[in-house]
Amino acid sequence: LLSAPLARSRTAATDTTAGTPTPKPSGPNHPSRSPGTDPPGEAIEHPSRPSQHTRHTQSLTTAAGGNHHHPADLNDPSQVVPCSWRSPGPYQLAHDRLVAGAASGLIAAGAALGVAELIAAFFPSVQSPVLSVGNVVVDNVPSWAKDFAIRTFGENDKTALIIGTTIFLFLFAAVIGVITTKRRIAAPIGAALFGLVGAASALTRVGAGPLAVVPSIVGGIVAWLVMDLLLWPPRAADEVSESTDRRRFLVGSSLVVAGAAAAGGLGRVLSGVFKVSTNRDDIALPAPADPAVTLPSGVDPDIEGLTPFITPVDKFYRVDTALEVPRVNGDDWELKVQGMVDEERSYSLADLLDRKLVERTITLVCVSNQVGGTYASTAKWLGVPLAEILDEAGVQDGADQLLSRSVDNFTAGTPIETIYDGRDALLVVGMNGEPLPIERGFPAR
Repeated sequence: LLSAPLARSRTAATDTTAGTPTPKPSGPNHPSRSPGTDPPGEAIEHPSRPSQHTRHTQSLTTAAGGNHHHPADLNDPSQVVPCSWRSPGPYQLAHDRLVAGAASGLIAAGAALGVAELIAAFFPSVQSPVLSVGNVVVDNVPSWAKDFAIRTFGENDKTALIIGTTIFLFLFAAVIGVITTKRRIAAPIGAALFGLVGAASALTRVGAGPLAVVPSIVGGIVAWLVMDLLLWPPRAADEVSESTDRRRFLVGSSLVVAGAAAAGGLGRVLSGVFKVSTNRDDIALPAPADPAVTLPSGVDPDIEGLTPFITPVDKFYRVDTALEVPRVNGDDWELKVQGMVDEERSYSLADLLDRKLVERTITLVCVSNQVGGTYASTAKWLGVPLAEILDEAGVQDGADQLLSRSVDNFTAGTPIETIYDGRDALLVVGMNGEPLPIERGFPAR
């Protein structure tokens, strides 16, 4: 917008009493202004940027001066038309554009993730974009890549995946930021891609509803606005200078970084408040009707560095596909037995606890464990023999596989013959004398 009309009398900014134009007076109320400090409404040539201001002023004064053959004399105040032209423009420091663009992309990505984390915290079944994308990677990565991750990172494989996903996102954002310094349209396109990938990934989760896409979509909008405002800020032509550009960028970047950190931190704090309450602490396990056999003496020799035969719960190995552990309330949980059975059955946690439970000492070994590896642990498990559950439903002839499916859609297949071959295949609710920990599959596995 123009803050002053283009067509103005030449005498509008001069004193015509003596017939000679004189500059505006200076003094306490009209201080002399140095280049780069003139306010909107006065066109003053800036020595540091003569070409731009000459170009703007000539085009305006020529149109207003009535003489279309000779450009206005910038040294003659009578030929200068007061004006102010405001429009967004790219970050001005050409030698800093690469750094500024990459930094703006990184800052925009951080802001998007922080806001998305905060929004996801308010909904029990909604995940942040990083977790949603990471889960899709886990579901589709080839087995050799999973084995490599487990061998390389062990129980930290999920952390490594989240960090890798985040690094890729930040690199993508940095590239978009650099492109945006020259092509403004790159910011909304890159942000839209971020939002769509996150939203599409969120919709692949079990039980995902319309709200699942909200964190990704809002995060994409935030990324676009932050990148656009940092690299293409609204500005007045008479106030643009290198120092102004740099100061505006640094102040804006600092505010966004602080806001993103606050939003992300608050989201992490609130995530535990609004997620499902598991009621695990309210569960009282009954005494086993068939206790585990007493371990023979000597299974725990006093040897330095040797782990105990019964692995403590907090030391039990865990290799999991879940980036975020499912939180299930025991009162709402239900086991369904269906498929090739004579009668479909369902069991609540209370139903299982009311049965005669057995206790068995069983060692679990990860399929990715190497000889001499650490992914093997032993515990005392309390539960129901799986054969009893299948017998009550009545397995039909021709059925040869038991497909187990968890609340987050993890699946595992078990040959039915192994359930009936005399080994202790259990549906367990307790581990080492306490209810299953959330990380171990509460309420039942």
